[in-house]
Amino acid sequence: MRFSPDGEKLLVGSFKGKCFIYSLDNSGLHYTSVMTCKNRYGRYSGGRKVVGIHFISNSEVLITTADSRLRLMNLDDFSQRYKYKGHVNTQVQMAATMGEEHVICGSEDGKVCVWNKTSKYIPSINPKLLGRSATHNDSFEYFQPFGGVMVTNALFVPSKVLELSLIHICRCRRLLTCRSRWSPYH
Repeated sequence: MRFSPDGEKLLVGSFKGKCFIYSLDNSGLHYTSVMTCKNRYGRYSGGRKVVGIHFISNSEVLITTADSRLRLMNLDDFSQRYKYKGHVNTQVQMAATMGEEHVICGSEDGKVCVWNKTSKYIPSINPKLLGRSATHNDSFEYFQPFGGVMVTNALFVPSKVLELSLIHICRCRRLLTCRSRWSPYH
């Protein structure tokens, strides 16, 4: 369950891959619509549990389901814009986040997976001729930060925090350099 940034919408995930959308106003909570987050064919066509909801804006949300998929959904027309796959998520709550150009999510096999927000490898002119969908992205990179221990949450560091961290590291290195040159016996 997650509120939109403006506080006017509430999304509630179900065990069957559905997200119920409610609007909030002065008179209370009102059912608006439902979005289906499941595969059309195959093993998980019946839908799997919604395990993570992350609002990108008031009109876009990133939904993580227990079928090892992330879906970027549009709340204006309730459509799926992109589907990302490659991480492992069948049992636990997973939180995925989106930066300006990338999507990041942990995995049950200890990996942190990073996708481009839009795939550069899908041609814009009739991608179905190549057996690809313009809305699916299974091209990702990963790293294992803890030697195979499950990662349930991964975040991008805000640029301001990164900038301050680098300034702090530079200051500490300068102090260490100065201290290594100083000796009480000189």
